[in-house]
Amino acid sequence: MKSSIPLAKNLFERLWRFVPRMGAIRKREPLEDYMTEALAYFLIASSAFRTQFVSKALVLVGLADETFEIATQSIDPEFDGRADLAMVPSSKENQRIGIEVKRFASLQPKQLERMREGFDHAFLLGPETYLWKKRVEIEKSGIRAISWEVVFEVVAGASGCEQEPTASLLAQFAEFLRSKGHAPVVIKSNPMKANSISSAARVIDEWTDLLLKIRSELGLERRGQWSIPRWDTFTSQKGASFYGVYGKGDSYAGFMIPADDKVLCYYEENRPDKNPSKKLPEDVERGGDKKLYFIAQAPYPRPNERDQAAALLTTFRKLQEIVRARAADWNKRK
Repeated sequence: MKSSIPLAKNLFERLWRFVPRMGAIRKREPLEDYMTEALAYFLIASSAFRTQFVSKALVLVGLADETFEIATQSIDPEFDGRADLAMVPSSKENQRIGIEVKRFASLQPKQLERMREGFDHAFLLGPETYLWKKRVEIEKSGIRAISWEVVFEVVAGASGCEQEPTASLLAQFAEFLRSKGHAPVVIKSNPMKANSISSAARVIDEWTDLLLKIRSELGLERRGQWSIPRWDTFTSQKGASFYGVYGKGDSYAGFMIPADDKVLCYYEENRPDKNPSKKLPEDVERGGDKKLYFIAQAPYPRPNERDQAAALLTTFRKLQEIVRARAADWNKRK
């Protein structure tokens, strides 16, 4: 890693570069393991972080001042399985805490129910988008859910009150979590009122954070040069520019800025063009690559929305549903 890279001085980013990547044999997600071990380290090393984590993330106020036995990948005699992270308070051993950590990995059959039955306090820790997708299973299991975004806020808060050198390490871990898309998204800027370079830069920063969430939320994960948001122009939309993310099969989610300076939320997916002579409906475009492009777009949510980021995530979920329904309908008509 070159010293000029912004995260070059971040210990966690440097270590992550050397973690073995997931392959055909290794079925676990390395970054999930890495974040679990880092979390366990700070629970052991920082009393400030441990207290805030127990009281603010787990909301177990009565245990906030306890010392704990901390174990990862723990085989517990009272739990049918292996817990990603287990915390046993020194003076209240009947208040055992078990945490199942997820980023993208699927849940095993009855995994949450077994966690709930095996611990006095059981939690599923995952990104906000993951928890939203699994909300029905979480509710049925009776397990409590906490997000990495909340953990990020606790890490950032503890970095301001802990002593050095732990404070600097906590700050680096917070920066690392943000770089992996696990910081809360806050949309404050109104893109229609970006009248200076600095205000436009704030909009792009907010959009970048949001697009990383959308990429995960809509299943648009891609690697390499396609893994980050990018600017584009589409020949079918003259005078418009786009800032968005690509997914598998050239699916796309992002913002369209037309020539009239409005901002639209834009989503598209393509399908093979099996009948090039067939007339297309208005919401479908025919490309020169023997593909049909199914498109849906919606106005940018009103600037006075209480939670602009949540409103945008909802908008993009609906656009994806619309596009896939149109593609399914088109296939039936053929």
